[in-house]
Amino acid sequence: MTDTPARATTVRHLFTGMADDTGPRAKPLANTLLRCRRQAAMTAALKVHRLSAGPFLFTHAVVPIMKRRQSGKIVNLASIAGRGLSESSSSAYAAAKGGIVAFTRKLAFELGPYGVTINAIAPSLTLTERIRPHWDKRSQEAQATEIARTPLRRVAEAADQAKVICFLASSDAEFVTGVTIDVTGGN
Repeated sequence: MTDTPARATTVRHLFTGMADDTGPRAKPLANTLLRCRRQAAMTAALKVHRLSAGPFLFTHAVVPIMKRRQSGKIVNLASIAGRGLSESSSSAYAAAKGGIVAFTRKLAFELGPYGVTINAIAPSLTLTERIRPHWDKRSQEAQATEIARTPLRRVAEAADQAKVICFLASSDAEFVTGVTIDVTGGN
């Protein structure tokens, strides 16, 4: 799925029925994205986020619903690469993630009057299912160097990122919008 129309169709399919709260995905997806409770829907949402146009298409699909409801929460996934802080990321990846940071900040001003908050996290190296095999192939010295650069002296796990996402999607973050939180262990 490399073309934007196919990506847009995927995103629309995820939100079918959400506007009137009757679709089969409506309740689980709403609960997951807005309250971080349903694992299956969160997995589907994260798959969309991996697409290069994911944040834009996701936002385009849900904002009309959130505006009508006068509430909603969006959490984008950026990267410290978008802040120019990654030694190993390509310039294209850094530009894309930097765009997510700017997109998040700009939309905070546009969506705030509708009671919608939008934030992002900027993770550092995180041992996800996709990244762990690459980490395991690094030499012990390379792993130790990475760990030493981090004040908390460890590499992030997916749960570290998920906790911050859940905070931003919770009622505890009702007055937080337009920010990108670095989830890096202080690196």
